[in-house]
Amino acid sequence: MPRRRDTVRVVYLVVVVSTEAVLTPADAATASEAEALLAWKVSLQDGVAALSGWTRAAPVCGWPGVGCDAADCIVMLRLWA
Repeated sequence: MPRRRDTVRVVYLVVVVSTEAVLTPADAATASEAEALLAWKVSLQDGVAALSGWTRAAPVCGWPGVGCDAADCIVMLRLWA
């Protein structure tokens, strides 16, 4: 059952990130998107190790598995189990 809960969190996260991108300017959206992804990472059982490349020290569009558009807004996540 934990996998289903993680799937629900991913869907929720994508909806939140997508909504934020529409409602805020690009720079603010990128910052809020990064914060949402970092908060989700902490909630995972092994998120710290699995997503170690996701840090505030690196631009969110350079994080492994994160795809951005030309405006540097997150448009895709490629995550693996």
